[in-house]
Amino acid sequence: MPTELPTNPDLSSEVAALKRQVTWLLRLLGQVDANGQALSISQFCARNNISRSFFYKLKKRRKAPRTMDVDGRQIISPEAERDWRLERERAADEATNQREI
Repeated sequence: MPTELPTNPDLSSEVAALKRQVTWLLRLLGQVDANGQALSISQFCARNNISRSFFYKLKKRRKAPRTMDVDGRQIISPEAERDWRLERERAADEATNQREI
């Protein structure tokens, strides 16, 4: 009596869709850069959950990320975004430490 083997459906399309969703979510959380692409100020603000007006306040206080002028457009490199985050984290840590003293 032959035994029938269970059939496994092809899940490759579902797995691929889940991988895309995870990649998108990680980018949203800032854990993965946008394929090494520079960001416009609007993209940077959306990605870091700040308004454009707040970005310009930071820029006035010299606390915004480095920008590059490319053909009249201001863009932010992934490295500048990373450095900006590290600087902001250090500043927050220092402020916390000052309050504890």
